[in-house]
Amino acid sequence: MGDEIQSDNFEGYRNRFLKASADENTEELRAILSEALKDETLLENEKSRIQVSINKSLKAIEGEPTLKGDTVAGKKLIATSQDLENVQTIGHLIGFSVSEREDYVYVPNEALDKYWNDNGLPQNFKPNPIREKDAFKVACRSFEGTEPVNEEMVKTFGSSYRVRWDVTALSPNEYQITRKIIELIKDEKSKRDKLEEKVLSHENICKFIMDETTTEVSGKREGTTKKQVTLSYRAIAEKDEYKDLTAQLKEQLVEQIEWYKNHTTGKKIRDAIRDMVYRCHGVNLTMSSGGAWFVPVEYESTVARMKAFVKWVGENHTYISGRATLLTIPVIDDYDVKAQIEQDVYALVENRMEKMLRDTLRQLEGTDEDKVEELLARKIAEHGKNIKLLDDYKKILSKKINVELEFIDYESAKIKGGKQLSGRAKALLRKLTTTDQFNENATPKPESEPVPEPETVPETEPETVAE
Repeated sequence: MGDEIQSDNFEGYRNRFLKASADENTEELRAILSEALKDETLLENEKSRIQVSINKSLKAIEGEPTLKGDTVAGKKLIATSQDLENVQTIGHLIGFSVSEREDYVYVPNEALDKYWNDNGLPQNFKPNPIREKDAFKVACRSFEGTEPVNEEMVKTFGSSYRVRWDVTALSPNEYQITRKIIELIKDEKSKRDKLEEKVLSHENICKFIMDETTTEVSGKREGTTKKQVTLSYRAIAEKDEYKDLTAQLKEQLVEQIEWYKNHTTGKKIRDAIRDMVYRCHGVNLTMSSGGAWFVPVEYESTVARMKAFVKWVGENHTYISGRATLLTIPVIDDYDVKAQIEQDVYALVENRMEKMLRDTLRQLEGTDEDKVEELLARKIAEHGKNIKLLDDYKKILSKKINVELEFIDYESAKIKGGKQLSGRAKALLRKLTTTDQFNENATPKPESEPVPEPETVPETEPETVAE
């Protein structure tokens, strides 16, 4: 039964129905139905809702299959559990909640490695470890916040006070640490217990600096060399009187950097879940910016393994009020659901194609003439991922989706030096504006079994070593 209540007695029937249904008490369900149909205080639509819900509950309890299009609890059946008979599942809705605060959710890297190896999970789905350069940035940012001052400051500033630390990025490798001493004063004019802040002290304490030293070292193969970057850290006091405090802060900074290097935080786990959804051709439900995705049924084993991982994190590596949960709900073969999925898939591919076209036109302006076809060939191969996604959804929707971008002025497309594209280059560029009549040679070969997208390999970076 739905949640909308119109008559005074409807709520009572609803509560009795829910309890009897949970207890699988068919005798009570039939008694509720008999009473409701004779109750003159109920509206006709309420009687109908009670009757439909009880009939469906009786069918389920007595072993009759619930079919797609049936009404359960006053609503059309769209998402349901796998154990319902005669229901064709086409995929899963996925929603997750993982706290990003590092003191709420974190996993030691050793424990993460052991879990991954013990369960034979693919490495390309594993949350990425943090780069040391990024560890420096987040460690600097971790100093931001407000906290009580220590006993020495009590003597100087009094009792109603706080310390507020501000962090300002002067460059990717340099951060300014500022300390404010504030006094909290009750506003006597305010009717509420409002506290005003009076700044007693506002001074720059020190700068954190990350130095990079690049050296040539021997490579793995004989006669080869590679670049190795060594990182080191400095903390420079703004005044002599802050040297001792600066030394303490640097010690905390180095400890924080090491902590981030040796732990996987909730943010990294969230990133891994989103990456899994992307590789499994997931689309945002109704193309919203938040929280629920549809993933085709072909990837249900991958989704199940990620779900088990998040459950393990939630049970073993959440602290204070942190949480880690990943929910999956099977989605049945329903006309309205498939129509919505079709809209979402079209919008997703259209957005990707528009972004790719803009990026390609911008890159062409800085590309030499002899490198143009090489660039366009790479873009066409990348566009093949969009085609693969549409092929996956063709099986689900039983129809082909074709995305066409609006016509662009190919004559205005320029390469380095302001030259126009050649006729062949224009023809290659047109392939990025459509998913129809696509060059089959650029389309990824079909797999015998569906597999998630391969891991994207980033450009090679110099090896980084901490000093």
